[in-house]
Amino acid sequence: MIRPMTRGARLLISGLVVALAGLSPVWAQTDSPDPENQTERIGAALDALSKGDPVLARVDGYEIRWADVQASAGDLPEAYKGRIEAILPALLGRLIDRRLLVTAGREAGLADDPGVRRKVTEFEDRAISEAFAEQKIDAAIDTKTLRARYEAYRQRLADRTEVRARHILLNSREEALDAIAALDAGADFTILAQHRSQAPSAEQGGDVGYFTRDSMAPEFAEMAFRLKVGTYSPAPLETKFGWYVIKVEDRREETPRSFFKMRDDLRQEAGRELLERALADLRRRADIELFPETSDARQ
Repeated sequence: MIRPMTRGARLLISGLVVALAGLSPVWAQTDSPDPENQTERIGAALDALSKGDPVLARVDGYEIRWADVQASAGDLPEAYKGRIEAILPALLGRLIDRRLLVTAGREAGLADDPGVRRKVTEFEDRAISEAFAEQKIDAAIDTKTLRARYEAYRQRLADRTEVRARHILLNSREEALDAIAALDAGADFTILAQHRSQAPSAEQGGDVGYFTRDSMAPEFAEMAFRLKVGTYSPAPLETKFGWYVIKVEDRREETPRSFFKMRDDLRQEAGRELLERALADLRRRADIELFPETSDARQ
């Protein structure tokens, strides 16, 4: 059994592999050192990328295809993922070096090393669990489900919309109608509220600040959210507190993102909730022991 590799050794080998990938691309390992010949090979390989999944290199008979190069770019910074063709020699060189190390390691008998087998099992377990989760999500979450979640998202944004309003509270409908007539004649709402309103907000010209639909009495909120900014209620509003005349000063709301921009986020959210439910069900059916007692612990 091999000894565990130190962190320094792991970093050294990782750096060596990356360095070799950058310095020895596949086209440098051809049977012809002619630069023009290598250029032709590069051009031919790039041209073939649009024709399916071509073989880009063979290492002792092992084929490395375009799909392998694309998959290997998954650990690159985002800036490089969109220009894989431009760094194809380095990526392909990295895969060749990796295959050489794999072959050498197998020849050294490391495929049967207990530590290696444990890592293989861990990788297999992770791959199976991820595949199971993806299968559950794909089977349960369709476009109809995502659309429903999107509408719920839009409604949550609508519920957070705020308006800023002023009001004049009066004791009778006649007084409220008289106030509306004064406003129609050009009276200033703020001054009118200061002189006539019976509400505590009269000193502030009837300003009640910003509020959401659910933070006011339903009938008051209904009227306020129906009015356009800068307009006042055309008829008095009767409530248990008296008769209101309302003016909307401002409205602030968050513009919802489009469904297509939200689609991935909605799927992740739905998938997370689905897996939480699935795991809860699996836990109920499983025989799970936490910190089981030992003979030593009981003594």
